[in-house]
Amino acid sequence: MARKINTINYSNRLDNDLKLFIKKLQENSDHHTANDITKIRNSYARTCDLFKSEHPPGIKIETTSVTSKSKEINVRIYKKNSNLKAQILYAHGGGFIMGGLESHDGICADICDLTGFKVTAVDYRLSPEYPHPAAFEDVLEIYKSLNKEIPVIGVGDSAGGTLIAMLANELKNTASSLKGQVLIYPYLGGNMESGSYLTHAEAPCLTTNDMKFYLECWNHNQDDSVKIPLNEINFEGLPPTVVFTASDDPLNSDGISYVKKINSSNGKAIHIEGEHLVHGFLRARNIVEKAKISFAKITQSIIILSQNEWISKQTLRSL
Repeated sequence: MARKINTINYSNRLDNDLKLFIKKLQENSDHHTANDITKIRNSYARTCDLFKSEHPPGIKIETTSVTSKSKEINVRIYKKNSNLKAQILYAHGGGFIMGGLESHDGICADICDLTGFKVTAVDYRLSPEYPHPAAFEDVLEIYKSLNKEIPVIGVGDSAGGTLIAMLANELKNTASSLKGQVLIYPYLGGNMESGSYLTHAEAPCLTTNDMKFYLECWNHNQDDSVKIPLNEINFEGLPPTVVFTASDDPLNSDGISYVKKINSSNGKAIHIEGEHLVHGFLRARNIVEKAKISFAKITQSIIILSQNEWISKQTLRSL
């Protein structure tokens, strides 16, 4: 029997500044793209441009490529100073079918500015042209190219969070494991017939049906050579993990489940929920107060991980 999908009046739940953000997003999105990948990508690029911000002063940016297995993987590197406590490997969101170096350029520049760490953003191959595990392979190859004398913290949002969590699992219990991972509203493979996938099935900015379409594009071959994070059996040996979710997001349950599995395996993981925020709130970090606070917590978490310290909700609550 099909589970009942809840109907929620989001206009009564969300703050006015977030509702204005969503309204602008929806007014400039193409709602008639159906399953046309080109139109979906063009619409996404247009909405990303809407909220583009100036780079912070003092950020040096270089776009280059890494040759691996007879292919070129583009990367964009952000540097502010010579802080060598850590570096960041960033994997962008976009449902595995959209996004790239431009869509998350401002986000990466701001993370570099606020942490002082070098950020390497990966322009991984997109589906459906390059289905799973192509994107993961690209993230792994760029990780291998980094100077490991500087510890690496993996950071990713949405689909990028999936790829970083996969990378963390691939590297666990090795000499080259990640120093930490920070996942922002990630897809991690939860049950789509329960939890937030039902409660927030029709949420603004991402619906459960959207997610099902993205997954069909990404893994239409049902390749299981690299497991989706929550499908793993062993959660021991993962690096210190911070998962940020949005309360009004179909993917919220994934982050909660992942953190529980790590902690029950004697690992270190913490879940920080953005109350009454929606999927994609990074885009609103400069104009929505709650998104701004969550972004400050994200960058502070990265800094704390770099210092070999652990994070408490009380510490982040003070921000």
